[in-house]
Amino acid sequence: MGIHNGLDRLDLGRLVDKNQLSYDLFLAQSDEITLHRNEQFIWIESADNSPVFNGVLETNVELHNSSPAISLFFKKLASGKDHFCWKVWSSSSPNNIGDILESQGLTVGSVSPGMAIELSSRTFSNFSVDKLLVKRVDSDERLEQWIAALFDGFELNQGLRSTYRKVLMDGGFRDPVRLYLGLYDDEPVATACCYFEHDVVGIYWVSTLPAFRERGIGRRLMNIVLRDSYDAGYKFAILQASGEGFKMYKDIGFRQVCNNTRYEWKP
Repeated sequence: MGIHNGLDRLDLGRLVDKNQLSYDLFLAQSDEITLHRNEQFIWIESADNSPVFNGVLETNVELHNSSPAISLFFKKLASGKDHFCWKVWSSSSPNNIGDILESQGLTVGSVSPGMAIELSSRTFSNFSVDKLLVKRVDSDERLEQWIAALFDGFELNQGLRSTYRKVLMDGGFRDPVRLYLGLYDDEPVATACCYFEHDVVGIYWVSTLPAFRERGIGRRLMNIVLRDSYDAGYKFAILQASGEGFKMYKDIGFRQVCNNTRYEWKP
């Protein structure tokens, strides 16, 4: 607990959940997304039928009414959408929501380790990568380059790119978002996104083009992102790690504090 200023694993997991939901809601301001909410659920819909852009972002249901309420809402979604997702955070209520969703026929699409680090415990090294320059995105032209590099870095399905591009262009590079672009010999090769909320910076969209991996580019980019966030007064950084990035984040000093699961409905 000491290195996290008295915050335990549960507290840190909630920081991950809260920042991710807040970032999802930020992106849902796009004209491509329709956002809905009531006392129990927050969910999104889009003309794009991909489950990425359709589904439940948050669930908060009383335990005594959980199974009937979730089942009823599932039927509502399934009647209008062929495919959708249902995000389950470590802090989602009830805590057996995964079992209820699986009983309705949803399957696990992905499990992402939530990780956190207290920035004051981090030593920021001055190492550099030859020919690499990291720039803040500050123009629409740079934003287009950032999105193109992100798509290639994640090797994103071509069918998702059109809607994702519109959503990310709508989000732009205004507060509370900060975008970083790694240029190698002036070629865009790496990306990262910061989403700032209270004392926490959420780090998203960390990618490096396949041909430029294993050169220290991702680690250098993360070092700049974390140092800038610390210098700006933020206390904690959180992220959800991919399988490929988990070891790098752990080596940097992040520790896993939760697992977040994305369920999918595909009849």
